[in-house]
Amino acid sequence: MPNRMIRESCRTSPTLDGLSAEAERLFWRLTTVADDFGRFEADPRVLLATCFPLKVGTIMPGQVALWFEELIHASLVQTYAIVRAEGSKLLGFFCTWEKHQYCRAKVSKFPPPTDANICSHVLTDSPVVTERHVVTERHEKHGSTEHHEVETPSPAVAGATQTWEGYAAAYTGRYKAAPVRNAKVNSQLKQFIRRVPSDEGPAIAAFYVSHNAALYVRAMHPIDLLLRDAEKLRTEWVTGRRVTESGARAADQRQERGSIAHRLLDKAERQSRAQP
Repeated sequence: MPNRMIRESCRTSPTLDGLSAEAERLFWRLTTVADDFGRFEADPRVLLATCFPLKVGTIMPGQVALWFEELIHASLVQTYAIVRAEGSKLLGFFCTWEKHQYCRAKVSKFPPPTDANICSHVLTDSPVVTERHVVTERHEKHGSTEHHEVETPSPAVAGATQTWEGYAAAYTGRYKAAPVRNAKVNSQLKQFIRRVPSDEGPAIAAFYVSHNAALYVRAMHPIDLLLRDAEKLRTEWVTGRRVTESGARAADQRQERGSIAHRLLDKAERQSRAQP
């Protein structure tokens, strides 16, 4: 595989800046995997093996699917499906490949995308894609049965969407302005919903926005702090106890005073037993 061009404009690219660190790492590694036409196999299992060969077993295909989805939402890559005798295959391509890279080969390893086969999802068993179900309808009047497929959001996608709605409503109520949503936020919401019960996500997010911890207030309640403190916020929401910085320091001081008193009592007791 030939070397790829990296231009200095990447440092100030708003599109790349909107990605999570993991998604940007996938982006750069994927440029070395794509052929000279910017095309590649887009199955997350293949992406894991080709982009992170030394991380197989440490990184899971579902994680790669999440990062790849960020690239799709940022319009950096697109996917398309081709159908062969042995089955369908998901391929991908960089949207602006010709603008940034040189094409040396005359023929691509993969067939080109067309308007008919371009899609917008990742074929994977991870819970980041929609789930396809077969629905059967029985028409008693005509005595016929029809089968058709419908797509419904997966639990992770549905939970992330509902969490965003709860967060956005609380945020708008507090700051009188709508929060920003981008690919990075979408990824963080999906990670958050995997760390707490999905049906509790919206309430925890709203609780977080109402939290007056100094760090949260200074940062104006961004999603990354919601993700960072997911389990802590969930516990506070369930118990109704908000742990502030001053409260945590006070608890530490009480524990320290208790430890000192305990040590003094132990010392006095030992001295008492040592006396004849």
